[in-house]
Amino acid sequence: MKHYNIKTGAFTLIELMIVLLIILILTMLSFYYYEPIKKKAYNLVALSDLRNLTIALELAYIDRAAYPEHLIDNISKAWVPSNAFVLDESLGFIPSKEVIVYYDSNGSESYLLATKHILGDKIFIKSSSTSRMYSIYVELDNKSKDAPESIFPAIDLPEASPLLDDAYFSEHDKIYKSL
Repeated sequence: MKHYNIKTGAFTLIELMIVLLIILILTMLSFYYYEPIKKKAYNLVALSDLRNLTIALELAYIDRAAYPEHLIDNISKAWVPSNAFVLDESLGFIPSKEVIVYYDSNGSESYLLATKHILGDKIFIKSSSTSRMYSIYVELDNKSKDAPESIFPAIDLPEASPLLDDAYFSEHDKIYKSL
């Protein structure tokens, strides 16, 4: 009869160090890939709000034969945070939390709409004369908690006009990317 010598000890120190090193490497990789995924999720929220608000504006146009001149309290051509929205009741839309909205209307016949999540890195744009939505990459300093104005992009958007169509955006394709 053979006797087997069974090791009763635990893992060696080298084995434990290797396992801990592998766990550390996997943790570091997950943090590296986590940030871009978060930015993409924030951007998708802003894009979704742009699509939904565009539908609400088009439905309002069908009802009134004109686009609203202002979305909130006579404010136009300014970035407005979602918690400040008191929208025209016929639109029936409130943006998601932490999404800022820019709206410009040209005499109720055309509009320019833009949305951005304050933690995202893209602005999404739609004009009443375009068939597509467009995006602009922006880099903002969102780390400053003391300066809330840092969430508002310092970017000049074009004015609302019937001439603000797909041809305009394709001419400026280095700035605006089609979705």
